[in-house]
Amino acid sequence: MTGISAPPSDSIVRVRLINTTGLMTVRAQGFIEPVQRGHELLSFPTYAFLIDHEPSGKRVMFDLGIRKDYWNLPAVLQLRFSQVIVALKVDEDVTEVLESGGIGVDSIDSVIWSHYHWDHIGNLELFPRARRSTSGLASRISLVSYPGFPTY
Repeated sequence: MTGISAPPSDSIVRVRLINTTGLMTVRAQGFIEPVQRGHELLSFPTYAFLIDHEPSGKRVMFDLGIRKDYWNLPAVLQLRFSQVIVALKVDEDVTEVLESGGIGVDSIDSVIWSHYHWDHIGNLELFPRARRSTSGLASRISLVSYPGFPTY
């Protein structure tokens, strides 16, 4: 078997999974009840997706992961970190990951956020050309969850 062959179409896109290098270890009690002995901590990687539409030359990022300078996020989030997150590490911003793969941030036309949580929105300022969009209900729910979170 040599792979999937799709007929030519303007609707086909290529989707690539991007390891954003974000890794957080959290207290399980914030996510699961009851917590099973020996599983008090959970580790989560964060991912983003690059969507290429080759016929139009358009590129879209779906989520951006955790921003590298997460300590610059609002104080309300820092408080939440101290309550739930045991360890947090981000080696590179998603822009650095993209550029090391030969993809310039200026080639990204849009950024779509699945929802408006700090571990998905990254740092949009690093994408100067990109337009942002998010779904209405998801962003309202998240804004309620994180009062004082900056809007773009």
